[in-house]
Amino acid sequence: MSGTTSRDMADDQHKGTIVGRDLLGGWQAVALTFIALAMPLLMPGFGWLYAFVPLPAFYFLVTEGQRRGLQIIGRAALLAGIGAILVNGLGFFVFTASFLVVAFTLARSLRLQHAPAAAGLRACAALLTAWVVFAAGYGVIHKSSLYADLLASIDRGVEAAYPIYMKSSELSDDLKKEITAAFDSVRQTLPKILPSLLAVFLVITVWLTMTLGSHLIRKRRPDTMFWPPYRDWRLPDVTVWAVICCGILLFLPDAGTRLFGLNGLFVCGVLYFLQGLAVLGTLFDRWRVP
Repeated sequence: MSGTTSRDMADDQHKGTIVGRDLLGGWQAVALTFIALAMPLLMPGFGWLYAFVPLPAFYFLVTEGQRRGLQIIGRAALLAGIGAILVNGLGFFVFTASFLVVAFTLARSLRLQHAPAAAGLRACAALLTAWVVFAAGYGVIHKSSLYADLLASIDRGVEAAYPIYMKSSELSDDLKKEITAAFDSVRQTLPKILPSLLAVFLVITVWLTMTLGSHLIRKRRPDTMFWPPYRDWRLPDVTVWAVICCGILLFLPDAGTRLFGLNGLFVCGVLYFLQGLAVLGTLFDRWRVP
């Protein structure tokens, strides 16, 4: 009888230790996800922080399971939402939360064992849809176009930076003329290539979540990682036709068509740069380079 009691007490103590660890680990996961959601709100000048918003959510959705992962994301989003309301940044929080669709889409693709290229395409489409919905809501609330307001904000930023450079007493007259011409060129070029810049940021966000997430997941739960190592990732062969078509558009007489081709080539160039990193990883593995 005493042996059974001791065994039961030991089992209860062991279960209590596991529950305590799970609870602590859960709050650590909530804190990490909360930080990813809160950093873009606390540091609005660092737009690149948005690219890391989906990473913790994707990691926990895969390693902790869908149900527990949703609990972690929900608690973190609730805390971040309350903080956003307190600092009058609810709109920024909604935009930040839209990046979580990347985590949900990639986690689902991993469960369904989609190839990396197919999973990335689905995640890009999901994030683009979330941006369109957010822009539509912004237009209804503010009675203006989000894209036009973004262009105006960028132009104001460039215009504000111009006097800072020109105030330097060490600049010669010729150099000031060159700086003036450069700023004018930037103000004329940015609106033309802004669509490709947004598309590149979208691609980079999905790429970072997939590469860093798969690396971390493979260390924690290798049984859940279906995708091969990054060095074995390949773009579909059909991608080369996008490059060819965009290149042809550059030689057409219509200015709008040429601009579309230029933006398309910019995005394709980034995609093939990321593909080049995978090829470089393959060579390093073949040459036994750490």
